[in-house]
Amino acid sequence: MVTIARLLSWQPGRLDGVVTSLVGQRRELTDLQDEVWDSRPPYSWMGQAGESARDSHEKLRLRLLDLVAEVSKVAASVDFAQNEIEAARSALRQALDAAEAKGFKVDRQSGRITDPATYDTPADVTAAEGAMQVIADDISAALDKAATADADLARALDAAVAGEVEGGSGSLDDAVSQLPSALEHLTPREIAERYGQDVALETLQFFLEAEGELASWELEGAARATYRVMADGKVVMVLQLEGGLGREIEIGGAEVDASAGLTTDLELTFGSAEEARAFLDGLDDRALDLGWTDLPKAPYAVAKNVADYIQEQDVTSFKTGMYAKGELEFDAEWARGEGSGRVDGYYDWVKEEYGVKFAASVEAEVGRKGTDWSASAELAAEARIDRHGATQDVTLSGKVGAGYATEKLGIPVQNSTTGGGVDVEVKMSRDSRHFDEFDAAMRGGDLDRAAGLALDHGQVIVRTTGTVDIASGEHEVDLKIAEAEVRYGGSVETAQQVWVRPYDQDFVIRMDPKELR
Repeated sequence: MVTIARLLSWQPGRLDGVVTSLVGQRRELTDLQDEVWDSRPPYSWMGQAGESARDSHEKLRLRLLDLVAEVSKVAASVDFAQNEIEAARSALRQALDAAEAKGFKVDRQSGRITDPATYDTPADVTAAEGAMQVIADDISAALDKAATADADLARALDAAVAGEVEGGSGSLDDAVSQLPSALEHLTPREIAERYGQDVALETLQFFLEAEGELASWELEGAARATYRVMADGKVVMVLQLEGGLGREIEIGGAEVDASAGLTTDLELTFGSAEEARAFLDGLDDRALDLGWTDLPKAPYAVAKNVADYIQEQDVTSFKTGMYAKGELEFDAEWARGEGSGRVDGYYDWVKEEYGVKFAASVEAEVGRKGTDWSASAELAAEARIDRHGATQDVTLSGKVGAGYATEKLGIPVQNSTTGGGVDVEVKMSRDSRHFDEFDAAMRGGDLDRAAGLALDHGQVIVRTTGTVDIASGEHEVDLKIAEAEVRYGGSVETAQQVWVRPYDQDFVIRMDPKELR
């Protein structure tokens, strides 16, 4: 039985060294993959001796797979238990602090709570008893969480000792994919509900963009509607509107198209795809719910009906802000190509927080003309800050090669099919117990340390995706005083493979989008 005194005496931080040692041993084992394949006796070795050698090699390979799986299982379970126990200790301390603040006494062995105070009225007695019950429930929940983590870790160790962890028949990297024993009983859907709230399985997007030239200036506007189906079953709809003013300039032989303007984003979140469909089905009926008195002012009445209908939904974000962006084309002796960048600043009226977003992409050929050495990259970053100036989270994302995800993140990614890419997102938020260190490094300008902390302790999501264009078009319009260009289109992005590494964990969860759709 886990008591208050026992939980407070535990030092889960010491498990860091155990996890580091296990991960190091696992890496040494997986580095043997080339030797395993190269040492297989060739089929040119005929006869019984050759067959016997190949059988022995296969048995050794399978045992090595099981060994990698055992080390991975224990490492993941120790890592998971450390975080669970740390969270339980934190919750317990908060409950004890609340008890002390109210003058209650808590027995560290039995957990019994007493109140030495006296009260003048029955109402005061009832209030005190209610407060004691809340604290007792919090203490009980913390102790149960610690006891469960302890039991799950013991089960993983017993399974490894008994040789019950199997590594399959694939590669050593495949054998690494082991869940903590605490998650083994969960279904793929339950795991996705716990860890997939930031994972988009499908993204449907439509856009309408307009750009007009007026003298030496460019007027621009855009509307985008996005529909995302998340791995945890929720659906997120976003409507984005923006408009601005820009112009083209030349700097040092490079052509720059710069502009700035205002933005508005509205986000609705639905608990399921069925709820989202019900919303869309009801939108037309509600918009056209007009009476005879509404006919003279029909546009206003329709807009008001739509606005009222949206306000009845779960509006999870409403942002207003401004943007600045630029597109650059350059052609010099040693570099040619094009790039674009954009910075957004906004205030979210629902979450009461500020945000800054940055996005950039570049395609370039480097070297003398004709060398055909080219490269491309995409990167985005977003930071959210509350009204008091405290950073809530920082997200970095971009498209990278499959080799980078495998080498830097330890995720064996196979690239996707036509139109696909490898999306990597690293998020550092207050859900990580290392966030304060990360925030201090960011504020102190130590970006290398901040990046290291994010890669080691942040939430990492890797997806291979496929994208299909639904429709696209472009029209030119002559407005007499100006020329305008209108573009429209739509696309569907589908996740083909998904990996998630939770905050402060070393293990990686692989999600099969087909099982979650």
